[in-house]
Amino acid sequence: MNRLTTEKWQALRKECYSRDEYRCRKCLKHTKNPAAHHVIPYEKGGEDSIINLITVCPECHTFLDHEYIRLSGTTRYMRDYILQNKVSFSLQKLMRMGLVEAKK
Repeated sequence: MNRLTTEKWQALRKECYSRDEYRCRKCLKHTKNPAAHHVIPYEKGGEDSIINLITVCPECHTFLDHEYIRLSGTTRYMRDYILQNKVSFSLQKLMRMGLVEAKK
């Protein structure tokens, strides 16, 4: 997989922020300094794509980057579910769906 150019990455991040209305998908607070977080890390096969990104605040991004949560399920299942339902989900919703679970 190839990474996006800086320009394409910046555009994708802005699309993610706009879709999520600059609201952190973990704590649900509005944020002026959002980060685009890969739900499935790039290093683990996740893509630089809108369906694999969520908007998070800096605090929650640190929490997520330190792997205090763990993904469950498969990339394909998650991608298919999101595409079929044409919606974006909060981290809490992904947990209820069984796609993400607390790291033990």
